[in-house]
Amino acid sequence: QQRYHGQDIYAEPECSIVTDHSRMFRDISDPTHYWICPEGQEKADYIQCPDNYAFMEKEQKCVIWEEWKWVEPYTK
Repeated sequence: QQRYHGQDIYAEPECSIVTDHSRMFRDISDPTHYWICPEGQEKADYIQCPDNYAFMEKEQKCVIWEEWKWVEPYTK
């Protein structure tokens, strides 16, 4: 199980510096979406979780709203 380091940015990731192309990035203002940087792509894909689901960064997946918890953003 890979350990995920906190992001400094909770918006669209800079795909040119992303090395883990399977990693999902949270959108701090909208937990129903997340970003992913497919290999060789300059722009991140903005992906919507299924209805009634929200994205949890640590779990790296969308969970049902009842299981979703606010996680304080990492700070430097």
